[in-house]
Amino acid sequence: MISKTAEYAIRAIAALSRAPGPGPVGSGTLSRSTGIPANYLSKIMHALGRAGLVDSVRGPGGGFRLARTARRITAYEIVRHFDDLDDQR
Repeated sequence: MISKTAEYAIRAIAALSRAPGPGPVGSGTLSRSTGIPANYLSKIMHALGRAGLVDSVRGPGGGFRLARTARRITAYEIVRHFDDLDDQR
């Protein structure tokens, strides 16, 4: 079983993978499309950025985008940054 935070992270990555075009998706748009509270989403997205899974773009028209193609990002890679998977049984 994974945490709510890890579930939200997967949801956010999935939403970014469906975004039209290469441009960044604003945090408000991402929050509305995923149903994740904006403040909680911000913390998740910054953790995903530190993990190298998303890039952030500052300023007007900024937001988040995948750091690489969605096909190259696994669920394990996302979840391991939020949950201790080594001790799961």
